[in-house]
Amino acid sequence: MGNNDIVEIEHIIGYTFRNKELLLRAFTHSSYANEHRNVTSYERLEFLGDAALGYITALDLYQTYPSYKEGQLSKIRAGTVDRNTIAGVVDEMDIVKFIKTGSGNAQDNIRTSVKAKCDLFEAIVGAIALDNDGKLDEATDFLKRFLFSHINLSSKDYKSRLYELCSRENKEISFVVTGKTLNDNKPLFTVELHIDGEKICVGTGCNIKSAEQNASQIYFQK
Repeated sequence: MGNNDIVEIEHIIGYTFRNKELLLRAFTHSSYANEHRNVTSYERLEFLGDAALGYITALDLYQTYPSYKEGQLSKIRAGTVDRNTIAGVVDEMDIVKFIKTGSGNAQDNIRTSVKAKCDLFEAIVGAIALDNDGKLDEATDFLKRFLFSHINLSSKDYKSRLYELCSRENKEISFVVTGKTLNDNKPLFTVELHIDGEKICVGTGCNIKSAEQNASQIYFQK
């Protein structure tokens, strides 16, 4: 990797490394390290970045959504740090082309691998953290720029999405169970979605939770 590549990567990720060796290591796959002596892969950086990613994400969600319960926060975190979500971010950044890989078919296989893209992203987080002596401010800024904007974009949990939206707008949500009937001898629940005390729509489901999800889905499809 030449100086021009380093400059381009730093421009893309919005961070300039004091220790360029950390950046080079973050983009070195184990297949390349196995073929070259005295070269270290990104695996240890990925281990560190994975832990930092989980902590920073949890802290950001905890601070951003003070009204959310543990279950809601867990669902949003799971969707945010999902491999497919992270791989999509890496594709948008267009940085997988810079990974140093082994010879043969390894290059094409690695550069199309969801796992490899996720590992690369976590290695970058770890490298930024190490470049700042373990402090996480810069790593947090990096995640806010590229990952946290994707929160819930790929999630089908409409209820969590609704709580997120209303939390941002300081609106109160409530679900009111208005009925329970039998449909082919199976229970069917009806709930009303209220926002700031106003009835918005009605949802149904085989249990209360699914009825609330249905009402939330209807809200987004109106």
